[in-house]
Amino acid sequence: MSFWAVEIEKLSAAGRGQAKFGPYLVTTEGALRLPIEMLRVNGRNLWPIGAAPGWTNLTLPDGTQHQQWLPLGSEYFFRGEAPKSAHIPQHMSSTNVMMNGANALSLVLAGQAFPFADRFFMLPTAQDFVLNSFKYEFAEMENLGVFVGFRGHTKRYPEVLTPQLYRAHKSPSKDNHAVWMKKSRIASNVLKQRFLEREGKPLTDLEAIGILQHHYVIGATDMLDLSFDVNVAKWFSLNVFANDDCKPKQFHETHDPVIARAEASCVYSVGVRPIGAIPIAGEAARFLTPGIKLDLWEGIIGTSIDSAATETPPYNLAPLWSTFPQRQRGFGLRGIFPGEFDKFGSVLSVTEHMFHPVFYPHGWDRIGGPVLTINDQHFHWDSDSSSAREFLMPNEPEWFRTASLEAREMAEHLTQPS
Repeated sequence: MSFWAVEIEKLSAAGRGQAKFGPYLVTTEGALRLPIEMLRVNGRNLWPIGAAPGWTNLTLPDGTQHQQWLPLGSEYFFRGEAPKSAHIPQHMSSTNVMMNGANALSLVLAGQAFPFADRFFMLPTAQDFVLNSFKYEFAEMENLGVFVGFRGHTKRYPEVLTPQLYRAHKSPSKDNHAVWMKKSRIASNVLKQRFLEREGKPLTDLEAIGILQHHYVIGATDMLDLSFDVNVAKWFSLNVFANDDCKPKQFHETHDPVIARAEASCVYSVGVRPIGAIPIAGEAARFLTPGIKLDLWEGIIGTSIDSAATETPPYNLAPLWSTFPQRQRGFGLRGIFPGEFDKFGSVLSVTEHMFHPVFYPHGWDRIGGPVLTINDQHFHWDSDSSSAREFLMPNEPEWFRTASLEAREMAEHLTQPS
């Protein structure tokens, strides 16, 4: 059985640049890419791309310390300069909200607003948007799309946003990263070939990385999992995995608030923006996706797609394609590096929701309280929800498991020293 990945590894850089496999072109590095992924448009009135300041310690007006995420272009706000107005998502009735500095800061700390690119944005309440996707419209700027994803942690970890590949316990290094880059490129190439042959579906690079991430095909990746569904995040924060076993988390502390804070279950709401999603005309879209529909968010966002127009896929966000993440309402974020370094300025807001039955019983009030619903089953925080694992982590088809095994073996084989 032939593998495009093997043929690509035999080509020179110049030869790769001329190669084509099915609907894919090949980069000089040896990665398969759809033509639409190769399109990058530079122009005016685009939101800036660059490193975000990230986490910083703030001293609040009452003298307390608070750790806060600073998005790209938010320094003006955290220097104490009050915004004159706030931008509202397109579907909300008001377009301009006047406020004072203290009110604006309280909104940001509560996860109800965020500063970005020298502007100030109000986040809609949960009932105001569908599947956590909304947009801010501007006459003088490109529209700003926002997705709100959730992550659930069984306890407070120092790294909230860092993908597993770059977490401190993995001892990330330049050499290790170079090996991983080659493995991920080869494994992704194998998956792209097999998915096209079996499903007629051309995977984008981020979709392929999402499969590597969610199914641990070659180990940890540089992608961070997020879910559109806060119930999924709550479930992961209330269930502990050990040796492939899943059991309900236990809260033990009843006296010491410091220990209780460390063992609290945390759900994080993370507002992110897609970067590099440029609208293109229908004819160009059909040329760039040769005869194959490319609807990256089909079945996830639930919004209508204009058949006469499409967008280039963002290079920092992707749906995680397979039954696993579809059940978990998952999508992936790429571009966060060691030390929570946000290279592209993707992350707009991070809000921690901390629950402990004794010390923080109301910590999840803003996200629906200490209850969750998975597959129409309702659970309270202290009931055993581990059975929902069967729904959230289903078995994939045999062809999928075979393709994943091929990807793993080929990545190992082609990265062995010659």
